[in-house]
Amino acid sequence: MLERILYPIEELAEKNTRVMVNQKIDPEKTRLFFDVCQEAGTRYLESLYPGYEDNQPSLPNIDQFETEQKKTLLQSILIHDVQIVLIRPEMFHYRQIIYQFLTERDFKVVYDDVRVVDAIQYALIYKHVFGIPEARSALPTRTMTFINSPNLLVVFTDPKKRYGGTFESLADGFFKQHKGREGVHQQNTLRGEIIYQEAVRLGFDTLSDFIIALATDPMYAYRHIITQPGDHYHTYIKADKPLMAYNAQGVHIPNSTELPKDLLVLNTVDQLNDIYEALRNN
Repeated sequence: MLERILYPIEELAEKNTRVMVNQKIDPEKTRLFFDVCQEAGTRYLESLYPGYEDNQPSLPNIDQFETEQKKTLLQSILIHDVQIVLIRPEMFHYRQIIYQFLTERDFKVVYDDVRVVDAIQYALIYKHVFGIPEARSALPTRTMTFINSPNLLVVFTDPKKRYGGTFESLADGFFKQHKGREGVHQQNTLRGEIIYQEAVRLGFDTLSDFIIALATDPMYAYRHIITQPGDHYHTYIKADKPLMAYNAQGVHIPNSTELPKDLLVLNTVDQLNDIYEALRNN
């Protein structure tokens, strides 16, 4: 298992600050003016995905990750009916509690390792979001806080095989029963219970702490969005804590359709082989 390295949220705030300095984003101006905040976010995504400003971003294709060797390993992994949780940077410090959530419910963690997701990987994992007009106001912040910071990939199985008779797979069963909704208090879910409680403890719901605000809403976008009329990404979420509908996902959990793509994108051939060997030995 992974040596438990410390990645405090302060480092996420520092990384976001470096990005804003490099992009010449003035956080005081983005705090005061929603349109300035949106313009800064658009420039940032244009630097990562040329054409974004004109609604025609140059996004990567999954083909570059789909070698025959990787596809063969992927099929060998999926035969074991696995699921993954990708612990995002803002909750990296909370990984032991997330592990505890899994093990208390008799899921078996077979593999974990750090993944630093880059802009290409991010676009492939969340490619669908780039096509949602309502997402444009939140997407720059979502991207900035996620990429180029440690995430923790956790692969697990269900020795009790509880989902075969009810759902297609462990991936869909876990997604439906234990993922939960960000910003909505839901018992027995990762986002709605475990992440929710820690996010409230840290002040994600108010962002009154300067460091927490820099880590999770560096350009002030989310704080603008929840006060703006009209539809925005996650407006449909009737969150108990409106800010947490945007900054308190904490984990990425795919369904069975997304799982193969995510495994290909997040892993090299060697890493897929490590996961396969871990499954064989457990």
